[in-house]
Amino acid sequence: MKMEGSTGGMPHRPAPPRPAPKPGRVKVVRALYKYTAQNPDELSFQEGDLLYVFDEVTDSNWWKARCGTETGLIPSNYVENHTEEMDCPLHEAARRGNLVFLRECLHQGVSGTGLDQTGSTPLYWASHGGHLHCVAELLNLPNPAVNAQNKVGETPLHVAASRGHYEVVETLLKQGADSRIPNKDGQTALELAMNPAVINSIQQSRSLHRTSITAMYNANDYADDSD
Repeated sequence: MKMEGSTGGMPHRPAPPRPAPKPGRVKVVRALYKYTAQNPDELSFQEGDLLYVFDEVTDSNWWKARCGTETGLIPSNYVENHTEEMDCPLHEAARRGNLVFLRECLHQGVSGTGLDQTGSTPLYWASHGGHLHCVAELLNLPNPAVNAQNKVGETPLHVAASRGHYEVVETLLKQGADSRIPNKDGQTALELAMNPAVINSIQQSRSLHRTSITAMYNANDYADDSD
């Protein structure tokens, strides 16, 4: 039988359940205050440390997180009240060309092909800034989504070509970027390119593509009378 009035106040109303994080999603937060672990399985961290929260579901009160090379539990109410969440940290690293932070995010499990509010991937922003080392790092992922289009239909090749980033264009083409994809205005990467070297690179890529298709056919196979 439930006892009433034993606490001298209204019974605690449970908070609405949090939506389950998307599979593979890692929340990145920056600690605003120091926290000292109270038990061996908890995680200690300092003010300003980056925390990579990768399990909010197993225990709603204690989330699993990484800080540097250490992994442990942190109180969820502490995360909510004493940290600042970083939106799309990998996108920000790619946009700024911060290879060290980009690698750390990838190492800690942040999705390399996640989308921001514009529908763009980190590879798009690395290509936008002409950050070749970040582009190469993202292209090394198992599924780099090299031809992913954002909300305006642009691929990484579109933006690299339009901004004249020749080395990025060359790298994207070698990794399978399709120069024939139009954006929502019907423009291909070649049509957006202004740099002569970029234009030539895309044209050569198209020429090689046509040659490889032609090479699949042997004229001797079609030289008899039945044709």
